[in-house]
Amino acid sequence: MSAVGNEIKKLGLMKAYEFLDRNPEANLPKLLDWFDTYAPKDVLSVQRDVIRDIVTRKDGNWYNLLISLWSDIDDDVRKTIFENMLINANALAAPQANENREKYGCNIPWVIALNINGSGDSRYLDFDEWDDVIEQAKALGTFMFFIEGEEPLKYPEEIIALCNKHYECEFLMFTDGMGITEEFADEMLRVKNLIVAVEVSGTPEDQKYLINKAHNMGISVLLDVVHSHACPNVGEGLNQLDGTDDQYFLPGDRGWHPNWKTRIFDYSKHDVIHFLLS
Repeated sequence: MSAVGNEIKKLGLMKAYEFLDRNPEANLPKLLDWFDTYAPKDVLSVQRDVIRDIVTRKDGNWYNLLISLWSDIDDDVRKTIFENMLINANALAAPQANENREKYGCNIPWVIALNINGSGDSRYLDFDEWDDVIEQAKALGTFMFFIEGEEPLKYPEEIIALCNKHYECEFLMFTDGMGITEEFADEMLRVKNLIVAVEVSGTPEDQKYLINKAHNMGISVLLDVVHSHACPNVGEGLNQLDGTDDQYFLPGDRGWHPNWKTRIFDYSKHDVIHFLLS
């Protein structure tokens, strides 16, 4: 699609956001219906399925989290998340990424991890080097980035500078949270495209205490079990390793996650438990 076509597409999606923003609980189902009627099936198809499932059931923490975007988050930050994550990184980037996959015969990831301060044998890259990585990624169709490493907040100025320059991208940073000062929080609010995921460590008893404390304060806690998103690829993953569909996963439809398009482990099998704990 041409640059003009992308701008028209983006304008239409931002108008949809303005409609949603007026009354999210009432207008979100209407917006999903509109998308299903007029938008091509390959535009945000997975995201639409996930959101519709959440909105239809209206129970649980996912629905509360979704609605809390309008009660707990700065208006401009919420708008930036919508624009960068759903429009730039999905609706506009998907055709670009698909074209480059065919052109170069390689995978173009939706998100790229930036090991910002190096770890192990990897060295620290300066701002110009990471800036070049992001520019190349955008040219291929990637606009989402994870910032990780031993502790990314050792370099707060570089992180904010990257977010500031690449304002059309969305950044998610994993940190222990100790380096989040009031000044850094103000900078996050200024750039608007940096989300922080705070790593929590400790014993199972510590985790239980934290969750109970959060619940007592009226705070919802969402736990994502990473190994539940098992790679469905036959070449790179465990899927059909022995030629069958259920060596490690549940058989039939029960072994597929309908929203994430991933495999679901059969936790009743000893080999699965040994593999996950190894």
